[in-house]
Amino acid sequence: MKIAQASRAVSPCLPLVRRRVAVAGGAARRQFTALLKLMKTSPQTGPAPDAGANPQLELPMVPPAAGTDAPAPPAVPAPEPEKKPRRGPLALNTVQVEELNRTALLCAEAQQPVHAPVLLEQGLDAAFVTALVNDVTLAGRRSTNALQCTNGIRSATGRQDLAQQRLMKTLRQIQSAAVFKHRDTDPARIADYLVGQPIDDSRPLLEQAALAIISKAAAERPAGINPDFIARATSERLAYVASEDTQRDETAAAKSERVARNQLVHSIKQRRIKLQLAADTAWPSDVPENGPVRTRFFLRPNRAYRPRQRRVGPG
Repeated sequence: MKIAQASRAVSPCLPLVRRRVAVAGGAARRQFTALLKLMKTSPQTGPAPDAGANPQLELPMVPPAAGTDAPAPPAVPAPEPEKKPRRGPLALNTVQVEELNRTALLCAEAQQPVHAPVLLEQGLDAAFVTALVNDVTLAGRRSTNALQCTNGIRSATGRQDLAQQRLMKTLRQIQSAAVFKHRDTDPARIADYLVGQPIDDSRPLLEQAALAIISKAAAERPAGINPDFIARATSERLAYVASEDTQRDETAAAKSERVARNQLVHSIKQRRIKLQLAADTAWPSDVPENGPVRTRFFLRPNRAYRPRQRRVGPG
């Protein structure tokens, strides 16, 4: 009985279902064929109802076949690229490290008793090589100093943030005391304490605002603001100002050390090239027996030395 009722309900919709099944094909077509056979074998009792008489009757949605127009899936937003942390100045870049290491090895070869007399004939004496070795050591020391100054900048920044937090806490206490004192009697005087103003938007603004608020509190002495409180607030403001000076000094020192190091590495490179040119002249490439010596001076055994101008700074 239920099959017969379902057959009568679906019969008016068969043309539409047949078109959809023709588009879909495959498993949907086999299911539709089996349904038709079932409808033919089931007893038909009573007239078929109108398809529009049952508003709750819904046809199964058949998925469209490949190649047909189908609604596009919702676009998935692309993930935002991850921001890489900003890298600060390096103690030495890779090119500088390579330059200093190569120069140190060349100087060690030039100081060998078997090589020093030959290089002396080319105008490079022991004083030239010794000065070059000392400058290589000095360049490494300047890099260490620059790195220490950079670390000092980070430490000074942390101390400045802590000093700012302490100062802002004290200033908020003064402002609260001023509001309590003048709220009922003279509300206009609350503005003298910069209540509600963004006094910490910048470092100079906070320094000037703190000086104005502390001076006003020292003159009026709101409730709870005694001389000891004023002295502590003044000390915290001076500590905040001093933290800025420390950070500025560390920044200037780090920059100075890096500039001096880069200039020194450039000078080392020029003298290293001069040393290799002297070795290239002392042990020519057209003599096969000079191959091992040339290799120790980073020269090609069978080709004349032509220096390349490669950038070695800044780090």
